Amino acid sequence: MLLPFCLPGALRALICHYRLYVKGVMLGFKRGLRNQHEHTSLLKIQNVGDKASTEFYLGKRVCFVYRAQNEVRGSKFRTIWGRVVRHHGSGLVLSVLSS
Repeated sequence: MLLPFCLPGALRALICHYRLYVKGVMLGFKRGLRNQHEHTSLLKIQNVGDKASTEFYLGKRVCFVYRAQNEVRGSKFRTIWGRVVRHHGSGLVLSVLSS
């Protein structure tokens, strides 16, 4: 059996599949006792459990994907893009989403 790193580049690209994203869950918005800031979201990234692990994701882009009722440009999926700006506690990150 040939290991993937022994194969030439074109053949390796056909065999090896790399996922360039990590799944996460939006937990809610940044908020105080009475006010809620909808442009800043709390995210829980999969397999990230401490503050040291969140350092890698600072500055990375995030995409909130959701399904809408009406079809626009041939798709019912919509996206909102943003960026991870800081950690929040242990394992959570804050992201600023654009409108």
